[in-house]
Amino acid sequence: MSKVRRNDPCPCGSGKKYKHCCQRSLTTTKMKQVVDISRHQEGLAKFAFDNFNEDMGKQTRKFIQKFNVDNDQVETYANLMVCWLIFHSAVRNGKTPAELYLMEQKEKEEDRVYEVVKEWKNTAPSLYTVQTKLNRNVYTVEDYFTHQEYTVEIHSESLPEVQSILAGSLIATGEHHEFYIDYAKISDSPSDLAQKLQNLQSERLTMNDDFPKVLHILLSKKPAGSDNDPVLTLLKNTASSEIYEKAIPLWEQWNNSQKLTIRKEALFAAALHYYVSKHHLEQGTSQAETAALYDVSASSLSAKYRQLKS
Repeated sequence: MSKVRRNDPCPCGSGKKYKHCCQRSLTTTKMKQVVDISRHQEGLAKFAFDNFNEDMGKQTRKFIQKFNVDNDQVETYANLMVCWLIFHSAVRNGKTPAELYLMEQKEKEEDRVYEVVKEWKNTAPSLYTVQTKLNRNVYTVEDYFTHQEYTVEIHSESLPEVQSILAGSLIATGEHHEFYIDYAKISDSPSDLAQKLQNLQSERLTMNDDFPKVLHILLSKKPAGSDNDPVLTLLKNTASSEIYEKAIPLWEQWNNSQKLTIRKEALFAAALHYYVSKHHLEQGTSQAETAALYDVSASSLSAKYRQLKS
């Protein structure tokens, strides 16, 4: 069947042109669906905040404090954390805020709208590469891990550049996809991002289950495995690559949370080496053997190891 053109007689038999009859009706119906779905974006957020604001706020503050998130990144980190909690935190009878909201809406909403909205329960964070800019604020993006492409409308004062990397959670809106609540620009060079992703893999962290820590690592402005860090440099030159890779995120968390004063790098490198060897790799290296590698005393290593362990 050939496609009906705008100025052709409408197939419904009304005698009107297609553009003045059923095409207008179809466009109006589609627009109404988009508006209804948009209403549910606001409705889900309101439902979550009205019912679980205290719990989500407490968890978000805990992670911000735990990972010592930089002040200029707190707002972005908090927005993405709230989004993750809406879709992934069990708040009542093992259900997430998103699942509870969708249960409420099932009997209230039209099927055509609910069929789109119900898929939100499967929302998960990921990384996306911006491929092309279609118009002022509509882009094609590609999932960094699965290579699936999406058409995404972005509502932001600062729009991303082509080839930039974004972190966030996409939801379907009928016509396209949008980042729910917010997204983060990952400003690393390709080599730094690759190193951070390698570190996530070595720790067996996933975007979905370990998002609070993953997001902290991705947003970190420090180069992954920084050669400018004398502790990591010494560790890299002394320990195995397996110990070194597992020690990088541990050192970042320890250093950020404690605001360490470093007078002797060898003590910290030795403590990291011994901790990873003992607790991550379960090797039988003694404190005396590890201390000898870094030319420090076993008693000094023991004290620094206890500080790290605590």
